[in-house]
Amino acid sequence: MKPLYLVFFFVSIFGINFAFGKDSTMFQKRLVDELKREMKAIEDGIIKLDHIIQNAINENPGNTVLIDIQQDFNNHFHPVVGDLKGLYAKYLSCCLTFDQIYSTYLEKVNDPKHKSKSKTFQRIIKEWQNKVFANFMIKSYIKTIKKKLDQLSDEKNVLYSYLNEAIEYGTFEKNMQVWKATTYEADQLVMNMLVYVPHQDCSVIAGEFTNKLNTLGLF
Repeated sequence: MKPLYLVFFFVSIFGINFAFGKDSTMFQKRLVDELKREMKAIEDGIIKLDHIIQNAINENPGNTVLIDIQQDFNNHFHPVVGDLKGLYAKYLSCCLTFDQIYSTYLEKVNDPKHKSKSKTFQRIIKEWQNKVFANFMIKSYIKTIKKKLDQLSDEKNVLYSYLNEAIEYGTFEKNMQVWKATTYEADQLVMNMLVYVPHQDCSVIAGEFTNKLNTLGLF
C-alpha cells in the first residue's frame, strides 16, 4: 500500500476537483460524465492503433516483422486498456455503494432538527470523496493512459517509426530500444493497477465512512 501522503500527492497533482452533492448522489454527474467520455476516447484510441497496424500488414503481405509488431502491441498495450476498464468498473461500483450510504444520511441531515450538523456532514462528505478518488486513482490513470495512446498515434512517434522501418527494411533494430522502453512503461502501468489500486477494498472504506457518519448521531 502506498503511504497516505503519496496518495494525496497524486490526487492534487492531477487536479481532481470535488463538490458536495445537493441531491441523492455523492459524486457530481459532470465529473462522472467526464470520466465516461475519457474512457470512450481511450477505447477509440486503442481501436485506432489496431487499425493502423492492421492496415500496414494488409498493405505489405508476407511481412512477418509487422506481424511480430502487432503481437507485441497486443501483448503490452491491450492489457493496459483492459485493466483500466476493470479498475473503472470497480470505481463506479464503489461510487454506487457510497451514494447509497450518502442518500440515507442526507435524508436525516435535511431534517430541521439536525440543521446544526449540516456543515459537519458536508465536511465528512468532502473528506470521503477525496478518499474514494485516492483509493482508485482513476482520473490519474485515465489521464496517463490516454496520453500514452495519443503519443503512439502521432506519426512522428515510435510506433510509426517502428512500422516504417519494418516496411522499408524488414527489420526493427533501429527503433528497438525506444520501443522496448515504451512497452516497459505499458507493463509498469499494468503492474501498478494490479498491485497498488485499489488501495483498499471498497467495503472497507465504505464501512469506515458509515462509522464516521454515525458519529453525527442522526439515528
